[in-house]
Amino acid sequence: MIDFKKHITLELGKRSGKPCIRGLRITVYDILNMLADGMSYEEIIDDFPKITRNDILACLAFVAERENNLFRLRACNYYLIIIYPTNWFLVSMIFFLTLPM
Repeated sequence: MIDFKKHITLELGKRSGKPCIRGLRITVYDILNMLADGMSYEEIIDDFPKITRNDILACLAFVAERENNLFRLRACNYYLIIIYPTNWFLVSMIFFLTLPM
């Protein structure tokens, strides 16, 4: 898998802080939308000559990593169980944590 950290940048003043390709004003989501619309890598590169094939692959790697981390966060933090003693018995409380969608 390509190391997306060399290709994807986050800058607060550029495109509202969205992840962009190498400091350009083209976001990861712009590339994903083009791919979802059926554009080929070559068509994207023709429309945006500063974009390379590795930049497009980095966008896919970035989103895959982000999705994987989000899935792990949901799986690990879905329930928080706290058990503590009071008087002669244990009282257990379960707090259900829901992540914002």
